[in-house]
Amino acid sequence: MTGPTAFDPDVPVLPPTAEITAIDRLQAPYNPEAPQYLEQDLAWPVFAARLSAANPA
Repeated sequence: MTGPTAFDPDVPVLPPTAEITAIDRLQAPYNPEAPQYLEQDLAWPVFAARLSAANPA
């Protein structure tokens, strides 16, 4: 994602058919001229497991 997103949080950022293949984690605040990566090329199952662990049901 490199462009702006809708202000309305109910507007999806990705279409329903999108497939997440890898995730990069960056340090905030984001600086497009000098991004600082915390992790790169995380597989979706690894990231999803972290989300689940951080937000147990």
